[in-house]
Amino acid sequence: MGATAGAALQTASVLTTGWVPGPYGPGGMLDSWEVVRMESKRWTVEIFVNEDDKDDVTTATAVLYTPSGRRHESVGRARRNPADRPVPEIGDELAAGRALADLGSKLIGDGAEDVAQLAGPAYESY
Repeated sequence: MGATAGAALQTASVLTTGWVPGPYGPGGMLDSWEVVRMESKRWTVEIFVNEDDKDDVTTATAVLYTPSGRRHESVGRARRNPADRPVPEIGDELAAGRALADLGSKLIGDGAEDVAQLAGPAYESY
């Protein structure tokens, strides 16, 4: 059994209302709300779900291609307790969730490394 989820990568400009801080900080005389133009991006994660022949182990692979062409991949697994009845959707959800959690962790790490390369450490260690 296998399943795939995904959508297309899109970039668009949107108008939004945002708080613009004045030179005196939050609550300062020159603070205001303005309409600002922001770029909106859509990143697509494809999730491939596979179950073994006995529905005991489910493996999900989450794959993300960034607009720069960088490929990120993470794998999550779920194993059914032999005493439980087979409900494939539960294994799918657990394996996909674990793959997405690992992918999120990797993206945070990559972002922190990029910040460190550009401006020094992203956080202070004590």
